[in-house]
Amino acid sequence: MKTGDINSVFNAMKPERYKVKSINEVAKYQKENGTIPPLKEPDKVNKANKVNEVKEYNLINATKEQIAQKIQNGFSTKEREFYVLGKTSIFGSEKRLILSSDTIKSHTHHENITAVDYAKIIDISKNTKYILAQSNIVYILLGTSNNKNYMLTLKNIANKDEIFAVSLLKLSKNNGIDKEYKRLSKKYKTVE
Repeated sequence: MKTGDINSVFNAMKPERYKVKSINEVAKYQKENGTIPPLKEPDKVNKANKVNEVKEYNLINATKEQIAQKIQNGFSTKEREFYVLGKTSIFGSEKRLILSSDTIKSHTHHENITAVDYAKIIDISKNTKYILAQSNIVYILLGTSNNKNYMLTLKNIANKDEIFAVSLLKLSKNNGIDKEYKRLSKKYKTVE
């Protein structure tokens, strides 16, 4: 330790970007520059700001094929997109039912759910056999479309004209709507 403090010994073995700074050195840097040193490169910060930008597509009057085609793009888009599928009053007042490209991308592990299934969300919300409340803002719907059984989870956005579809699962023939309802009704309250 004749060469100095522990930091100088440690820093002698490290490249510049891995060197340890004391709190005094950091404070001195901030005072001299009048700012906190950036954690991200400027171009990355600009990209992060673009995350909040959303493209919204009104698909209320579109055909199922047009909706499926637009949603198919959601599987690979790098931009944030909202697909307005229709209107529903499932939470009381009529609101827009929206599917986000973020939801589509985060549910790619649901291999049996395709863009055609997502295009059926508005039908499922209209052909619901059971509604369960996971909370006062999240409902689970068990319904059908084209003789297929689905479990659709919706989230009500308070003070906005928006309800988001946050999950869609296709139920197997063996695990039909009634069996799924029986299982879920042990955890969640049925909505009348």
